[in-house]
Amino acid sequence: MRNASTRRAFTLVELLVVIGIIAILISVLLPTLSRARKAARSAQCLSNVRQLGMAFLMYTNTYRRSIPFYQNSEEQGLWIGQLRGVYSRIDASRTCPEAWEPFNTTTPTERTGTAFNCWGPATGAAFIGTQTGSYGFNGWLYWFNTATTPSRGAPVAAPALPFTLGYPDPQRDWFKVPFAKRGAEIPVFGDSVWVDGWPRPDDGVPLNLNVGMYITSGNTGIPDQNFDTTSGKGGRHLGRWGIARHQRGINMVFADGHAAPVPLRELWGLYWQPRWRTPMPLPKVP
Repeated sequence: MRNASTRRAFTLVELLVVIGIIAILISVLLPTLSRARKAARSAQCLSNVRQLGMAFLMYTNTYRRSIPFYQNSEEQGLWIGQLRGVYSRIDASRTCPEAWEPFNTTTPTERTGTAFNCWGPATGAAFIGTQTGSYGFNGWLYWFNTATTPSRGAPVAAPALPFTLGYPDPQRDWFKVPFAKRGAEIPVFGDSVWVDGWPRPDDGVPLNLNVGMYITSGNTGIPDQNFDTTSGKGGRHLGRWGIARHQRGINMVFADGHAAPVPLRELWGLYWQPRWRTPMPLPKVP
């Protein structure tokens, strides 16, 4: 006679049904968890650029001017080094959680990043050295350095800009601190494949939004990142921020201190420099 307390075991069919249900639940939950992780990383990135913006405002309030352009050839000459003097925790905000690992290339100087890789280290560029980062500084905000011929930097081999006489003019095409107007539209830092850049209204959309754009010449070792002189495609400095790091946009902090996500197409509508003319219509971003 069978013991009444004997438990009935699961049949093979029942086990398969349970496993199937679990598999379905996992397939439903995984995308949700992935989106939640991406949202968390984007929120951390937004916090990072907000910290960078706060450090920039602390710097301008202290010195009554902006960061000098590559003040010297050592690591402290880059904007990171300049900001360390007013904000000791600046290094905790240098990299985005979506782009903390350097791109695997042996190029000594142009150690650019991608949408999901940080820039640096660059042993061939002393102002970067061992440093890495995921954000770029708006070059139209630089102040004069103390070189023999003081410089605020400039777009590399920049042709004349239509309807903008004397471009680039160190007095008229760079911002002055404190900002008199439109601070909420002036980008300071944002997700980028390089340390800085000098955007123009006629800059094009990068060929590949996963790698962005570097400059009109040179070779970073990353396919699609260099300007195609034959076809005239690929953009210029604005393409350094033209990356799909956070869905179809990037995180930026502005001169008034607020930080926000910016869709890629809206980059051309920001107030990058004092004589900026928003192109109409805005470029199409694929």
